[in-house]
Amino acid sequence: MSHLYKVLARSHSLSHEGDFPRAELKTCDVMSKKSPKRKAMLGNRLKQSRRIPVLAILRTHRKIEYNYFKRDWRHRKLKIRE
Repeated sequence: MSHLYKVLARSHSLSHEGDFPRAELKTCDVMSKKSPKRKAMLGNRLKQSRRIPVLAILRTHRKIEYNYFKRDWRHRKLKIRE
């Protein structure tokens, strides 16, 4: 057994070498379980989370340089309720 496997086995209680720790999906994580209203809200937030075109930056003479709504899925979570 490698050192990495021993660490994983200790922390995730793996039975044998073929097993790997998997993220457990909650019922809410799957898109088929989300309501249409929630899907629409997530879609709108996805559209908002893009960079400003370079042409817009040049046209405003750098008064607007970046998108305030830009969001990374790891660092800033959405607060959307049903």
